[in-house]
Amino acid sequence: MPRSSNLKLGLLALFLIKITIACIFGPIYYPDSSGYTLFADKILQSAAWLTQHGDAVDFNLVFRTAGYPLIIAGFKSLFTTHWTYAILVFQAFCSCLAFAPLLRILETTVARRWIIWVALLCYGFSGSTLFDTAILTDSLNASIFIAVVSIILGGSLGLWRLSLLRLTGLGLLWGYGVWMRDAGLYLTIIPIALLCTGLHRQRLSLAPLIRHSLIFLLPITLMAGAYMEWNYYRTGYRAIGGTSHMNWLQMPMYMEGRGYGHPFLGDDEVDTAVRRAAPTDFDTLDAVAKVLAELHKAQGYNERQLAEVAFKKYITTMLHHPLGFLRNTAHNFQPHATAFLLTDPLWNLNEFYQFGPGRGVRLIEDPGKILRQLRVDFSLGRTVLLITSTLTRGLSIALFVLFLIGVPLAALLHFHRLGRLRDPAYLAFSAWASFFVFAGLYATVYVEMRYFTPIIPLALIGMALAVDRTADFLVGWWMRRSPAH
Repeated sequence: MPRSSNLKLGLLALFLIKITIACIFGPIYYPDSSGYTLFADKILQSAAWLTQHGDAVDFNLVFRTAGYPLIIAGFKSLFTTHWTYAILVFQAFCSCLAFAPLLRILETTVARRWIIWVALLCYGFSGSTLFDTAILTDSLNASIFIAVVSIILGGSLGLWRLSLLRLTGLGLLWGYGVWMRDAGLYLTIIPIALLCTGLHRQRLSLAPLIRHSLIFLLPITLMAGAYMEWNYYRTGYRAIGGTSHMNWLQMPMYMEGRGYGHPFLGDDEVDTAVRRAAPTDFDTLDAVAKVLAELHKAQGYNERQLAEVAFKKYITTMLHHPLGFLRNTAHNFQPHATAFLLTDPLWNLNEFYQFGPGRGVRLIEDPGKILRQLRVDFSLGRTVLLITSTLTRGLSIALFVLFLIGVPLAALLHFHRLGRLRDPAYLAFSAWASFFVFAGLYATVYVEMRYFTPIIPLALIGMALAVDRTADFLVGWWMRRSPAH
């Protein structure tokens, strides 16, 4: 927790705001929500879901992982008809609790308190509030990521001790996150890299570095392995989630749909299935599902075999169309939307309204559309909205550029001058590197902006430190100039 009583009160106020929003507008259901609630209902009906195998297995119980349904089942048992609001309060609580170590880290490394308050406000206005109010894995998955990464970062700075017991707990927490979203297995590279670099900064020898890393990895390995073995018993193949056949085919399909390349001109089974399916729009999930259905119909492939074929197509597309692959990855990253997601309150208000109570309708039009409306019918209120929206978007882009370019450049200069990175520079660069590893891994496959919820605080840390150091520079520059005047 932060030391400052004011920041503690600020975090408490954020929690109260989140649960108020959840009670007024929630719960918000997405298309994916029904899959989790169905799984939870199966858990509550009987223990058969644990032992079903072969043709008796409900594929929805393979397609969705059990982590979030287990939590829903628990809340349904405890709170019956009010379980949805109870789980929203729990999600909001976890969201705020996970952010607490980051506030403590910012207190230590950022000189200007107002910057920390802005970071807290940006987090409150970010997508975290929307997904705290939704029956989806995104909120709790983000809380687990933020909590584990922030505790490891704080340990690297010497704010608390990374004992073997604490690392075991973090490993168990991350392992449960893998049960909620199997991408966490690949993303384990982020906390383990932060742990190793943090221990190295503390000048630990190789033996304790290996020991601490293995203690963190052991629970993750055991939990992931147990889930894979369970799926092997049920389906005959080792995996955690059942979405890989969809995921791997999305990149070549979206590349085609966006005009970045033509990966289906050959004669392999995927190419012929695409021609038979003849999707109208390639860059949609419906088109991907249509091609997979055609492959299943023509070849009789099950989900595991479809995943193998889709992965092979992903690799061949990446190798034969490298430029198209890079363009598609950059498109998935959506830098402008990412910038707005981090620090534009109006954009995030729009997202909340559109995907929540607005049911697809945006509360505030984009600046371009507002400008076109003003040319037809001038309105003072609309003019103020245009100016405000343009300013918030411009500021968000400027902050993101500062984070994108300024943080690594400052770290490089800092290291060149001192031969090492002091705590603020190390923290900013670690946040920057973790952010782009996370975003890059997702962008090479497929991205919805909600997937970036876990890394919002990392960007806010990097931005806060960059703004603080920029302010130091400007103050120093002004002080050096002032005697001349």
